[in-house]
This record gives sequence, structure tokens and C-alpha cells, in this order.
Amino acid sequence: SQRPPSTLNEKRPFLYSRSRASGIIANRSLTWSHTPVYVAALLLGVRPIGYRPPSCDINYRTPDLLARHGFVYDSGLMDSDHPYRHASGLVELPMHWSLDDWNRYNYVPGYAASPILAPSFAVDAWAEELEGIVAVGGLFDLTMHPFISGRPARAAALEGLIARAQAMDGVWVAAGDEIAAWVAGLDLPP
Repeated sequence: SQRPPSTLNEKRPFLYSRSRASGIIANRSLTWSHTPVYVAALLLGVRPIGYRPPSCDINYRTPDLLARHGFVYDSGLMDSDHPYRHASGLVELPMHWSLDDWNRYNYVPGYAASPILAPSFAVDAWAEELEGIVAVGGLFDLTMHPFISGRPARAAALEGLIARAQAMDGVWVAAGDEIAAWVAGLDLPP
């Protein structure tokens, strides 16, 4: 069955906090990172198993805290083009700013002064990144915010990109939990 474009993100908690993780002490970090988990479980009946920190802001304690509290994967580091395991067993699904819709579409006066790009321009840039990753092998982890990429022209362009990826030889289009399960089953050193 085909998954909707938002599947990867719907299993990740989205945090609403102005605190930076790098400045939070361990006990407060635990509370800060788990509030949305409990809210999602209570309201939706779904416990998130993947995590992406807001603005990819984490500290050195984050992966261990996530693993200790039942998370299966994280997607907040930009240190590789390939998924890997942390020493804690937590799987990392690396991302990159070039594959984030915020930088292409969002405009917030006084905060994000990037020009708002046409969906065709953004998708062409992502398609180039996809082709590059396919050529050398690795993870193409596209970050979509529903309030940004959910606009009709952007959603249609994204559907075209997904269809293009599905038509490429050797490409597996999967949700984060599926990729993390596959990585966890590999004999990779942490």
C-alpha cells in the first residue's frame, strides 16, 4: 500500500519550546523532550518512536535519553549520508538542511527572510539531491512541515517528486520506522 507523504513525520513528536537543548540540564531535558510524547499518546493513542528535535538542536545527552525512554530512532544529526546506530542502540536517520522545506518556502518577517520559492524550483533542487544520493547510495530524508508544504501546489509538486523516486531503480521509499527497523537488523558497529 502507498503511504501518504507525511508518514515519516507523523511518528515523530513535534515540540513547541523556545528553550535550546544545548542549554538544558539533564533532568529538565527529559521533561522537555517527553511532553509531546505523552500528549500524542493521550490524544491520538499513538506513542511516537522517532524524534526530530526542533531546528535539529540537540545536546550530547539526547540520543541516550531517547533510547532510555523507548525511542527507536532520531533524525536530528547531519553527520552522514547513511543511517547508523548510536552506542545506545538508537538508530540515527541523518537529515540535511538542503532537504528541508522550511528553507525553500517559509517566510517570517523579521525572522526568516528567505525568498519564497516556486514549488517547481524547490522540487527540482530536491530531485538533484535525490539523484546525487542514489548515485552514491545513502538516505534521502526529506523534511516536510504540514503548514508549509501542505499548500496545494507544493503538495502536488511533492507528489511528483515521490513518484519520481518510486520510479528509480534501487530506491526504497519507506517511513522512518521501517528504515530504522531495517538498520537495527544490520550488524553495524555503533
